[in-house]
Amino acid sequence: MSKYLVRFVWQVLICVFCLVDLTAQTPADTPWAEHKTAFMPIDITANPGGFWVVGTNDGIATSSNGKSWTTRHLTSSAGNLLLGIEFLNQDFGYAWGTSGAVWMTTDGGASWQLHQVGNATILAASFSDPDHGIIRTSEYVGVFESSGLRALKIPSTVPKTFTYAPAVVALSEKQMIVALSEGWRSRTGFLSTIDGGASWSFYEPPHVVPYQLFRNDGEYWTVGTETLEYDKPGGGFGVPNAMSSTDGQSWQRTPANLRVCHWEGCHLCRQSRCFASATLLADVTDKEHPLLDIPTGHLTPQWALSGDTLCTIESGSVWCTEAATTEFVDKAGSPQPGDQALPPLGTKAKDGLLRCIRCGFDQFIVDDKAQGQFQLKVALKVHADGTVQVVSLDGAPNAPVHEKLMQQISLWLFEPPTKDGHGVNVATTINPRIQVIRSR
Repeated sequence: MSKYLVRFVWQVLICVFCLVDLTAQTPADTPWAEHKTAFMPIDITANPGGFWVVGTNDGIATSSNGKSWTTRHLTSSAGNLLLGIEFLNQDFGYAWGTSGAVWMTTDGGASWQLHQVGNATILAASFSDPDHGIIRTSEYVGVFESSGLRALKIPSTVPKTFTYAPAVVALSEKQMIVALSEGWRSRTGFLSTIDGGASWSFYEPPHVVPYQLFRNDGEYWTVGTETLEYDKPGGGFGVPNAMSSTDGQSWQRTPANLRVCHWEGCHLCRQSRCFASATLLADVTDKEHPLLDIPTGHLTPQWALSGDTLCTIESGSVWCTEAATTEFVDKAGSPQPGDQALPPLGTKAKDGLLRCIRCGFDQFIVDDKAQGQFQLKVALKVHADGTVQVVSLDGAPNAPVHEKLMQQISLWLFEPPTKDGHGVNVATTINPRIQVIRSR
């Protein structure tokens, strides 16, 4: 058991923690509606036809409105765990996951074909067409072409401390980019190519810490924080930053007003929109698009917007609500859910050992009664598909804290554990520590 625990704890330490107020409005009080799919959903996106989700057993499903879901693909026995899905346009979309599985569609999701891209779990992927793209595994970044997959050798121009690769994006068969960093919200630069990977150039934007890299309308976009007046006494001050580029080397600041990003920072970006808080959605790419107001409740980093409907994945269900346009409100909203950190490049899987894909939880919690540090004991059963059953959780100071942690831990995902090349269930325990702060 100790070998599972050592590897597991190391992975948890690199995960992202956020501050959550348990005294805020509870999910039961919010106008969210719960919807079930035929499999456990893991990620969600939207195209002009509506919503798409992926999950366990190669599951792919769609809905025009987030309410009624139609399964487009599902294996009858244990299949791949699909971790992400994206559509480049109305016709071309792709999903990726464990064992090098990439499912692609060129007819708007009516049919899906399996492409084997290596054999490692794909943690992030971006494709410009069915024959060109870039992927990220625990061990390497790889450039995909119809002729095969080739690992990217990080050039010597990249600082040796930049061992993390939080995002990859492909604009075309020639234009691709990799974000490389020292860690979560640390120094970050961009390794890009304009010739399909024949050559690569590295650029680190001065005095800017990018938090997220994504694709929008044929451009690379990044959001983060910029330090102004850094050369003055006291070290300057930070302001929100959003920039775009077509080559990864020359970047232009957004024309949009980023004032709403000052409170929480704008991140959890998808489809050009980013959360400025758990209740406010802004378009960081366009100054003409209005802000959207989201009810508090079930928001997670796995979300998508189609029309005025926002859907998110939480506790094994799809939760949907209506977003309303709003004027600028000069106050902070509720804290956003914490985003997830990927392991550093070069992390090799060992047979039978647990390795976390997504294991974020709130290390610091605000409660209206409890206060202090608490040692937890969590017993888990990790299934052969990488999903988790929380067998028990002891040590939480009260029921609200216990429930919140149970909800978060039940969403953890692992590389599907194997032994002698076969999938196995693994039971393990961990003993994380949390800090509870009493609200005033």
